[in-house]
Amino acid sequence: MSRDASPEVAAIEARWTRARVLEAMRAWQARYGRLPSSYDWSVTHAHRRDREALASLSQADFPSSSVVTAVYRSWTAAWWSSETPSCRGNT
Repeated sequence: MSRDASPEVAAIEARWTRARVLEAMRAWQARYGRLPSSYDWSVTHAHRRDREALASLSQADFPSSSVVTAVYRSWTAAWWSSETPSCRGNT
């Protein structure tokens, strides 16, 4: 955690470590056949889409889109960290 991070970011990083985020990404990939996108893990977007999108988020303990960004600084960094061959084409 950076020295200038807010207490909220510190709490997020404490609960959602890099290892836990990657575990969640791999669980999503096992369930849906691809790594998640920021759109997939956005509650706001899920509400706008449909019940199926909301159900996908509630079926397991997935971090929010903003958590991935807080922990990794970008979704691309998280994808590359997963070391999953299928993620290499995602941006």
